[in-house]
Amino acid sequence: MLEDYAKVQPVAFQIMKNTVKKDRISHAYLIETNGFSQKKDFVFAFAKYLLCPFHHLQSDETCFICRHQNAENILDLKWIEPDGMWIKKEQLEDVQKEFNKTAIDGNKKVYVIEEAEKLNASSSNSILKFLEEPEENIIAILMVDNIYQLLPTIISRCQIIHLNQDDDKNLLYLDSNTNEIVDVVYHFMEHIEVHKKETLLYENTLWISHFCTKEDVSNALTVLIYFYKDIFNVLVNKRIEKFSYYKKELENLSLKNTVESVCTKIDIIRNKLEQIKININLNLLIDDLIIQLSEV
Repeated sequence: MLEDYAKVQPVAFQIMKNTVKKDRISHAYLIETNGFSQKKDFVFAFAKYLLCPFHHLQSDETCFICRHQNAENILDLKWIEPDGMWIKKEQLEDVQKEFNKTAIDGNKKVYVIEEAEKLNASSSNSILKFLEEPEENIIAILMVDNIYQLLPTIISRCQIIHLNQDDDKNLLYLDSNTNEIVDVVYHFMEHIEVHKKETLLYENTLWISHFCTKEDVSNALTVLIYFYKDIFNVLVNKRIEKFSYYKKELENLSLKNTVESVCTKIDIIRNKLEQIKININLNLLIDDLIIQLSEV
């Protein structure tokens, strides 16, 4: 069940939990899997959580949704995989025809598109039509290892959720050699948290003079994610994982945040990490980062 991933994917878990708890279920989710080895099991758990009439986070053998151990046994869940090299328009049409019928087990239907980057031109247009004109109580979940493999028009119409790689292999291993990076990143983060968009005026001193290359910026943003993950830990009364020597400072900054805001900020930073992989002006990227973090 979904709660099995609370420790492995704490940010994604909290976002998914809140989206149901606050009755803000989206018609479409785009889950960037980042090579997470349990991605199919995780997405299946999320789909069951959406479909469960009681929204159980833990397994309940009395619940007809919770009892199912694979997607094929849940009639209101359809799992679409590439047919050969591509996901074809006919596959989506078959699901849409099936979903015209009344939901069997509950009041919602979910379809999952695995390897959504393999949507071809016609199937991309088909999914876009659904995303632009969503039908009531039908939820799409798109899985992709890297969101920038999808059309921007698809990305913009989904709620994006990023998963961590296994054991945070996508994040920099922190040791004594990174102390200088950590100190600079902390003061940058603190300035944004306190002074918001005014940080733009001090960007050169706080950031640009320290991080000049794509690798520098990528490493620094990775450290920034670790800081916000530790603020998240403070907010949910968990042990600070990386920066215990900043304990007092992180506790103070946690007072300026909520669990939801920290999750949003981590998503923003992860988006910037992905943008570094393409040809983008680093100074403009950090400008935009400051603005987006300041608005949360």
